[in-house]
Amino acid sequence: MKVARVQLSVYVNDLTPCVDWYGRLLGRDPDEVPHKHCRQWLLLPGVYLQVLKPEKIATSSSVALVVHDLDAEVHRLSMVGIRNAQLEEYPEFVRTAALEDPEGNMVTLVELL
Repeated sequence: MKVARVQLSVYVNDLTPCVDWYGRLLGRDPDEVPHKHCRQWLLLPGVYLQVLKPEKIATSSSVALVVHDLDAEVHRLSMVGIRNAQLEEYPEFVRTAALEDPEGNMVTLVELL
């Protein structure tokens, strides 16, 4: 199998506050609006984070984003109102900061050690 694109989807019940939250998380507005119930950000070439409101009730989602400087990102997020990151370290492997979006979906920032 040759994969051409990776799409991470976060399902939500209320699109507006979640798009605002992910916009603050990523530091920018969505790159694309594929349809009225979907917003997406291009994270890397061929890698998209999509926030969407499906027809059915949303279920919990989990997304992990690898960053270069976890402390700097946690600080930046606190400055835009995203606080209470749960920090953990796995020595010689990774450091993480677990966050929840407005609907309880898990977003984990990961710094490789």
